[in-house]
Amino acid sequence: MNPANEKALVLDCGVDRLVGILHAPASDPRPLGVLVIVGGPQYRIGSHRQFVHLARTLAAAGHPVLRFDVRGMGDSSGPRQYFEEFDD
Repeated sequence: MNPANEKALVLDCGVDRLVGILHAPASDPRPLGVLVIVGGPQYRIGSHRQFVHLARTLAAAGHPVLRFDVRGMGDSSGPRQYFEEFDD
């Protein structure tokens, strides 16, 4: 995957700001995109960069992918929440 097809984003979520990466396919995107939400205490890269590799592989196959840090994790603001508490 060409890093030029990866774009850093800041998403407003209530009063907090969530930091993410959009992986865009190099050519015509498929109609199905993928949203990567981390359920445990880790940030958008994932253990051993697993979410980076997954997102790049899916984008290379034509699927747009958005992965981001939830509130209180990684680069996102706000209080830390557990997976069962995710709402907005």
